[in-house]
Amino acid sequence: MADKSIPIIYLITPTYARATQIADLTRLINTLLHLKHLHWIVIEDAYTENLPVRKLLNSSKILHTYLSVPKKRGVDELLKGVAQRNAGLAWIRKHHDRKTDGIRKTKKVSVWPVGFTSRMALQTPVVVGFMSWLSDYRKFAVDMAGFALNVNVLFDYPNMIFPYDCPPGFQETMFLEQCCQLKELEPMAENCTK
Repeated sequence: MADKSIPIIYLITPTYARATQIADLTRLINTLLHLKHLHWIVIEDAYTENLPVRKLLNSSKILHTYLSVPKKRGVDELLKGVAQRNAGLAWIRKHHDRKTDGIRKTKKVSVWPVGFTSRMALQTPVVVGFMSWLSDYRKFAVDMAGFALNVNVLFDYPNMIFPYDCPPGFQETMFLEQCCQLKELEPMAENCTK
């Protein structure tokens, strides 16, 4: 049961059919079960739903929305999940009740360290910049799992989407550059030390 006394968290998860899909989603479910007032938006990279994923989500006891959105033709294969993330953003813009708050402590954009992503064991925002893959070339050198937006940002910047025409590894920075400056980042996890 959702605890509506606290702001909702929307979590967008692109997924695609593969041998480990159910195992990967099951591990994520076991983590998400610890969160209160969460709405999980799972978007399959396909024209139709994946029945085993549908069954898993329905049995999870997590408030969720399951969508099927195929990748956009002509988009670089290394830019996985762009159409799915954008579909998740569109769903939030359409369904979120603006009278309610979203994302808990985040005023605009929160950031935190993320382990075992891309080519590094740890990516983290630091006081004067980023310790991350391609950090010399990206304004916001964060991993997709290393930031959150207050839901109001999506309404303040209604055209903000993940770009379809960016170099691999630049989705996050090109997305965040549409709404904020470095000085506006809110470091979480004890000032990004945990």
